[in-house]
Amino acid sequence: MRRSRRRILNSGIEKIFLKRSKRALEMKFLIPESRISIICDSFRSSLLLKPQDLLAAIHRALYPERRNYAQIARDLHISVGTAHRAMASAKQAQLVTASGDANRQNLVEFLRGGVRYAFFPIRSGGNVRGVPTAASAPAISEHLAGGAVVVWPDPSGRVRGEGLEPLYPTVPRIAEEDPLFYLVLAAVDLLRIGTARERGIASEMLRDQVFSGHEQAHAGRDS
Repeated sequence: MRRSRRRILNSGIEKIFLKRSKRALEMKFLIPESRISIICDSFRSSLLLKPQDLLAAIHRALYPERRNYAQIARDLHISVGTAHRAMASAKQAQLVTASGDANRQNLVEFLRGGVRYAFFPIRSGGNVRGVPTAASAPAISEHLAGGAVVVWPDPSGRVRGEGLEPLYPTVPRIAEEDPLFYLVLAAVDLLRIGTARERGIASEMLRDQVFSGHEQAHAGRDS
């Protein structure tokens, strides 16, 4: 019996909840079926990378010295508890290392190849007031000519265009306060909705002009 239980534990929580039948769990651990369903749903939810987790990883890449959770919460306009959970999830996703440093290579790879599938774009219609994003953002539009204006819907926005739901509800506030973060978030949106050429430009901006360049800037100040 002990050997059997050890084998179950070593196989990982995921296998216990997702690969074993509800009936087996009910018989072996005497957990009511209704409770098993709740546990399984909660576990599946915990495995998903959430938008705030990605924001936390980007924040760590841009500002590696800002490790205080209260500071992260203020910068991202989220609660301290949400900041804790987001950073923990970013570590599980290997976007942040166990020691708390940004895994820049993994982060750029995810943004280039996965963000448009993990956080697929939701458009909210045309001619809404908001904050320009993607190719319409000022820092990116100078590299790309023409195209329809795309905005994050925001009543206080000064531009009208086609609405694109932001990665996270606080994104317009982050962009308003932090030009560098604004550039990154707009580039991420370009990766989500842009053409192949536009995604290539966004990838280069993130890799060369933002993450690598910002890291070098920090290194220069420290030397």
